[in-house]
Amino acid sequence: MRIGTMFAIVTGTRPEIIKMFPIMKQMNEHDMDFKYIYTGQHFDDSLSSQFFDEFSLPSPDYKIDLFDSKISPTLQIPEMMIKLDNVFRKERFDGVIVQGDTNSVLAASLVSTQYNIPLYHVESGLRCFDYNMQEERNRLLVDHMSDVLFASTAISKKNLEDENVNGKIYTVGNTVMDAINIVLHNGTNALKDEKSCDKSKTEDYIVVTLHRKENLSNKEFLFNFFSGLHETKMKYVFPIHPHTLKQMKKFNLDYFLTNRIKIIPPLGYFKFLNLLKKSRFVITDSGGIQEEITSELINKCAIVVRPNTERPESIESGHCRLLSDFNKNRLVNEIYKLNNDLEHGIELSKSPYGVGDSAQRIVNVLMDHYQPVSKILN
Repeated sequence: MRIGTMFAIVTGTRPEIIKMFPIMKQMNEHDMDFKYIYTGQHFDDSLSSQFFDEFSLPSPDYKIDLFDSKISPTLQIPEMMIKLDNVFRKERFDGVIVQGDTNSVLAASLVSTQYNIPLYHVESGLRCFDYNMQEERNRLLVDHMSDVLFASTAISKKNLEDENVNGKIYTVGNTVMDAINIVLHNGTNALKDEKSCDKSKTEDYIVVTLHRKENLSNKEFLFNFFSGLHETKMKYVFPIHPHTLKQMKKFNLDYFLTNRIKIIPPLGYFKFLNLLKKSRFVITDSGGIQEEITSELINKCAIVVRPNTERPESIESGHCRLLSDFNKNRLVNEIYKLNNDLEHGIELSKSPYGVGDSAQRIVNVLMDHYQPVSKILN
């Protein structure tokens, strides 16, 4: 019989690593025992593995190799469940901690409930109310399986209360604020690159990111999006997701990725935050960026090219403008409008996602459920 409490921490994608590493850091500082499981949902090393080094994270205790899902993403969840089940049977965890809404999160949550292991869901309660989105279905399922739900904001908490979830809800802010503070302010291994990053002066460019499936599978959207960018005659920097580049080539639209649109490979987190920090503003379909730009260390605005968002707080704070009814003319007009508004000054509210103490608040809750080996032996 094992003595003491052992948690499992499961991540599978770049955003999960970013948002979970402050929790792992805090757990290490409190000498709490956990095993780190990485599902490998992001196959491209540049999207995930580089962050282990950047955040000074130890190698995962268990790294799952996915095979079938490289051919068909629909097989990700059952394949991960089978391989996570092998780990869970071996370790017999006392609690499982997941973050977000990915297939990795759903797979780990389903296995956890089968073993009646308490489930702790970080970033609970996000809702865009679009049930066609895989992420929205994942969020709903995981939240209703969770024993402890860590909501980022009062809006997320209310979503959970309205749904009468069974678990206990804590409003703790978002750990992405912790991650940004650590990387940009307190320092990580990434700061080895600080001098090379900070030598360049702030440039008059707009950051572009695009990776959501519903956008990348739509040739008409991609044509109108990139032709709209070119029409504005502004400068863009585009850290391009490998799948995005693949889709652009598939639709013979990669000729757009020249001249005014400077494409660069995926960046480490420190360099990416600096790219945001030095930009004019952002055009994105990312959920995480809607949070990151609200940090007082970034404090930028974004045009969000999605029909909806699960982060209305970023719109209320003035950081994001949702382009829900997309066409090329609306995109061009919104770019000109935001650029003009910035020239005349925009008043932005403080970040709705906290001040960077979320990991400590989460660990304080975990400590109530934690029995260290030393305490039991004494």
